[in-house]
Formats: sequence, structure tokens, C-alpha cells
Amino acid sequence: MKCKRMIASAMTLVLLLSGCSSKYNSGNWALPAGAGRIEMEDYEDIGMMGIEYNGRIYHPYGTAAESVSGDSIRECVGYLDDNGNDRLYLLSEDPKENYLMEYYTAGIMDQPVFWRAMDTYGKDVFTPSFIESLGYEEWTSSGSHSEVRSFDIGLICDADNIYEVAYQVIVNGESIGIGGCHNADGSTIEKGELINLSIEEFIFEDKVDTGKPFDVTIEFTVTDPDGKEHKVEGVFEGEIMLGTCINNMRIESNKEDGLRLVTDR
Repeated sequence: MKCKRMIASAMTLVLLLSGCSSKYNSGNWALPAGAGRIEMEDYEDIGMMGIEYNGRIYHPYGTAAESVSGDSIRECVGYLDDNGNDRLYLLSEDPKENYLMEYYTAGIMDQPVFWRAMDTYGKDVFTPSFIESLGYEEWTSSGSHSEVRSFDIGLICDADNIYEVAYQVIVNGESIGIGGCHNADGSTIEKGELINLSIEEFIFEDKVDTGKPFDVTIEFTVTDPDGKEHKVEGVFEGEIMLGTCINNMRIESNKEDGLRLVTDR
């Protein structure tokens, strides 16, 4: 009987390993055909190992505070050194690619290692909630937050026949992002209706210090029910800060049968 129990345990282990192998060879976990080898190097000037990906240098930062779901894996970008099972992944919750996740797919219950881009040193960057800092001295002056910060606009549509309101964000003369809002059921926005626009921090991250107030220009365009676009006369120009909201803007008809932006700011 003892021998049979040992055989059964061994078979269970084989099945477990087989299931893990199947998981990591499909979907976003899989190593893509032609995936490149990424070499780990010793950066003696800071006393840490580092890896280079897409023109950026990453250094060890942390581990997982909780389990990482498959939905959080965006794609595999390669493997470390000569081990095809020691893989690097981009994360769905990290659109700016400030982190890479290293995961050894041939192990059992292995913990991921998260590498952080060195160009975020000294900055407070958005960090997925499942990433926990290991307290490396090199990162002590670098902050992190897991709540997405935004600049919000409460905009009153004080005109008829508006299907969609779109905006363009400009910083230092450069267009850095666009967005918009319309009713999910395809109906027009009622005259006098308040719509809420939320501009998330990710579009600003490489352009300004998001921990301080900064200047922006925001232009608006309206689409009517027939699909025709109408440029809104006037722009919002001013100093904003993430985590704040402006509620005194509205789009209204002007005397030339067009639209204009009115703000009391």
C-alpha cells in the first residue's frame, strides 16, 4: 500500500507540472515565435543587476503582494539570458511600461520579480496594486501609487443636436492625447446635460511633473447625429493639477449658428 501511495503522489505531480506547462505555453503567457534573448547585466555604478528593453534600463524593484491574474499579463517580450522559461512580461495595468515582470514558468509556486525602469527614479509613478516594493535602497526616493490619478472636467452641453463631445489635450504646443464622451445607447446628449470627462495621468507622464501644477490647453470638437464634426470656438487654457476638477465650463450655441466654449475660470 505504501508503494501505491508513492506512485499516486508521483502521478499527481506529473499532472500538476503538465497543467502548468500547458498554461504557460498558450495565450499571453506563451513565448512568442522569434522572441528575443534579453541579457542581464551587472551595473556596478549602482550595485544592481539590470536589463535593457525597448531602449530603457530596468532594475529589480519588488515582488507580488498578491496573486497576479492572467488578465494582468499583456504579453511576453522575451526571456532572460539563455533560459526560455525565465520570461519577461508587460502588464495590462501598466500602459507606460514602467515595469517588467520576470516569471520562471517551469517552477512550482514561484514568485514573480518586478523590474522598474530607471528613468522613473525619483518620480511617483502609477504602480499596479499587486506590486510590492522590496525596499531596495536605490529606490527609496522613488514613489508609487496604485490609484489612477486624473484631471476631471464637468462640462455642460448647452446646445442642441450633440451626439458626441471630443477633446484634445495640448502641452507645450504638442498634442498628447484625445478622448470623448457619448451616450451608450446612441441617443443625443440633452441640452443642459452635464457630462463628466476624466483625463487620466498616463498621457501626461512623460511630458510634465505630474506631482505639481502644470499648464495645458484643451480644445473641443462636437459631432452631430449625422456624423458631422463641428469645431468648438474657444479653448480652455490654464494651470491644472491631477486630482482636481473644473466644473464651470459649458458648450453653447453662438450667434453664427456655431458652438463656443464658455468658462468662468
